[in-house]
Amino acid sequence: MNFIKYMYHEYEKDNLGYLSAQTSYFLLLSFIPFLIFLLTIIGSLNLPSDELYLYLNSILPAQSYTLVAGILSEILATSSVNMVSLMVTLYFATKGVLAIVVALNKAYCEQESRSTIHLLFLSFVFTLIFIFILVLTLFSLVFGKIIGEIVFNYFHLHTEFIILWEYLRYIITMLSMIVVFSFIYKQAPSCKEKIKLKDILLGSAFTTLSWTLTSSAFAYYVNNYNSSYVSLYGSLGGIFALLVWLYISSTIIILGGEINSYLYKKKKHII
Repeated sequence: MNFIKYMYHEYEKDNLGYLSAQTSYFLLLSFIPFLIFLLTIIGSLNLPSDELYLYLNSILPAQSYTLVAGILSEILATSSVNMVSLMVTLYFATKGVLAIVVALNKAYCEQESRSTIHLLFLSFVFTLIFIFILVLTLFSLVFGKIIGEIVFNYFHLHTEFIILWEYLRYIITMLSMIVVFSFIYKQAPSCKEKIKLKDILLGSAFTTLSWTLTSSAFAYYVNNYNSSYVSLYGSLGGIFALLVWLYISSTIIILGGEINSYLYKKKKHII
């Protein structure tokens, strides 16, 4: 009960809802350019782009998926992707990650001692790490089966290894996400004392599992039980559903940091 009260109090005190909304806004602006960049990589590697669309369809609400797929098809059919798309993605994504850094610093009640340039650089590094884990997740979950078959056929491995790979690629993806979130939770707060790895593993595991389950649950809910987006926003319902999904994702990341801060403060007898 004390833990629940702490989480609610900190959520209100630190204006985490506002920071989640700020993060969601910038992530929304970088979402389409990032997908275009991914499709460019997929095309250069001669991988089937249909697999990406199937994956997006599995994690996004139907309205959001229809909107995103239409935008991607229209842009890719009319223009080639250049460095501008990548720069736009990095800029807006960095602004979104910066809001997460500010939220994590508030969670630990630390006064920010780093300069603005340091914070921007740190957010940029975190953004690159996020992009790396997203690409890794994409290639593991979406193209993992295809890549595994190519590798196993090249080394003439038995089919038992292919069956084992079906499970391993999900485990590797989840562990990689935990490692990435652990690094961010460890480095983002401006704490006077170094945060130990064991103090952030629980929050990292919470973020990884909660984001995976919540994304699937939200998509299922919107697709099957909720028509309010269409009745309220019409054809723009897909945008708002996507924004809500990004807001939930941002909130989960910040809550993972709040869990870590609770354990940190309890260990230091601050609460």
